[in-house]
Amino acid sequence: MLEKVGKEFSINEKWINNLSELSDKLKTKRETKETEAKIYHFDTFLDMGKFLIKTLNSVSNENKKGACFTKHAWSFFGLGENDYKQLNKLLTETKFYEVIHNSTPLDKVFGKAIQDLGKIVKIGSDLDFGEDFLIKGNTLFQIHYTPEFAKDFDEIFQTHKELENLPISKIMEKFMITKTHLTIVLLNDEIIADELRKEILNEF
Repeated sequence: MLEKVGKEFSINEKWINNLSELSDKLKTKRETKETEAKIYHFDTFLDMGKFLIKTLNSVSNENKKGACFTKHAWSFFGLGENDYKQLNKLLTETKFYEVIHNSTPLDKVFGKAIQDLGKIVKIGSDLDFGEDFLIKGNTLFQIHYTPEFAKDFDEIFQTHKELENLPISKIMEKFMITKTHLTIVLLNDEIIADELRKEILNEF
């Protein structure tokens, strides 16, 4: 979704045109001003998760519902006590709705854990945006994984069917601690945020 011009990055308009069935609406509704993007890089999934909790708490909800889309349910292994306090504050002040695309046994376990924390969750959906994202107020956080990380992430969810043999240590090592390259693209765009939020809320 980004174009590199010299040493700078800018939003690739082609990415906007490919935003599923939203493209036509976005092209007619977008303001003429350019949308600015901020880009953040992380070495581990755990570091990224802590950043998201902290940053989402600093963003105004604009009296709007939060919306999330993930291919697979995220786990919360490795968070500290203060992280959980911040997460609880976030989910208390803003009602979040999350669509989890897949519905494997692990998705159901982790999805239920997310639901217990206060989110409204739908596990299993035909909705697929290609990338995970979170929306609070008018701010969109889009998460980009390396192809290798995304493949391994999907593989472990598709492989483990029996929950009594849940490989907690393997998940912890592979997805929370092992170094990789994760990128968050932060956009502050009311039109894009509202359109994507509408698509999520239509699932409930």
